[in-house]
Amino acid sequence: FRYTVGTYFANLSFGRPFSRGPVFSLANWSATSKSRQIAGFAQIDWQFLPKATLTAGGRVQNEAVSYTFLDRQANNAFYSGHAEDTAGTYKVNLRYEFTPDLMLFGTYATGYKCQTYDLTTGFNLNRALAGPIKPERSRDREIGARTQFFDRRLTLNLTLFDTDYTNLQAQSIETLADGTQNYRLTNVGGLKTRGIELEGSARLGGDVTFGGAVTYLDAHYTDYAIAQCYPMQTLAQGCSGS
Repeated sequence: FRYTVGTYFANLSFGRPFSRGPVFSLANWSATSKSRQIAGFAQIDWQFLPKATLTAGGRVQNEAVSYTFLDRQANNAFYSGHAEDTAGTYKVNLRYEFTPDLMLFGTYATGYKCQTYDLTTGFNLNRALAGPIKPERSRDREIGARTQFFDRRLTLNLTLFDTDYTNLQAQSIETLADGTQNYRLTNVGGLKTRGIELEGSARLGGDVTFGGAVTYLDAHYTDYAIAQCYPMQTLAQGCSGS
């Protein structure tokens, strides 16, 4: 029985001046952002059978973010804001070592990416009133094998993974009232990614090792309410026009 307990603290400040011109895509702004994070975490490893180990861990964190944005190109428009959030994540892993060179495992874990502000060109009153980009969450499931052969000269690792994201933070295209387009960070309702990964390495000699990896990935959005239609996409093909 083994355990780990700890705390984490970070306090970050950033400044970002930006200027672009002199003719096309004019921009002249200055932004600052701050982030303060404090967290506590714990993890245990319980070897309940000679070859079986159960690992469980959790983390609780509180993060406060704030910003200022001065747009000199828009008559020195000034915006500021702050937000705070508390979240918890956890992980459970079960592994079984059949031999010193063969181990199978299964893992279930949750993930969290904190809320943030999109401090880029095009920041305006609408973005300020909308508040921060929502936190991103994930739920991940993995099963796999870790193997070694020929006196540990050949290593092969196989992993099957399936992950669901909620409120994925991704860049999107915003069409403004004057018809121009602006790239901005926003939340995608849902994303699912799954696949299989094989990686390995072969020790060919005392000083020569060959390694490689191959992955099959199937990823698709499960919910994207504000996505734009692709060119010539019809209603029957899923274009709702919103």
